[in-house]
Amino acid sequence: MKLRSSVGRSMAVLLLFVATYALVFTIRTATDRETWPSAEGTVTERTASGRSISVVVSYPGPNGTEVAKIAETGSAHHVGERVKVRYEVTDGRVSDVALDDARQAHVVVIVLASLATLGGVVLNLAAWRGRDQD
Repeated sequence: MKLRSSVGRSMAVLLLFVATYALVFTIRTATDRETWPSAEGTVTERTASGRSISVVVSYPGPNGTEVAKIAETGSAHHVGERVKVRYEVTDGRVSDVALDDARQAHVVVIVLASLATLGGVVLNLAAWRGRDQD
């Protein structure tokens, strides 16, 4: 498949849109979580299921002590360790909880999506530029 074919051009445009959407979505998610209230919690349990690792954290929330199972995306936390959690409150109850160090994962995704967006721009420039004269 040549890059200047209609399929090549369509794929270049699709890559650009997907990469841009991933970049915008990740940035919005990361900045949205920064507005959530935070609390200091304690890891009470650590579980592994296949490749995913999650921790159970007990923390003071709006309705007393809250307990949440959170997927771990940052560094490994051990039972008894103090961690900072951020939580979203909807209708007076906690609707979402994340470890505060999940920002590390956001940074990785933002860098990768930025590189993919840049690659999409380069591919689009190559696909849509005028034909060279021999």
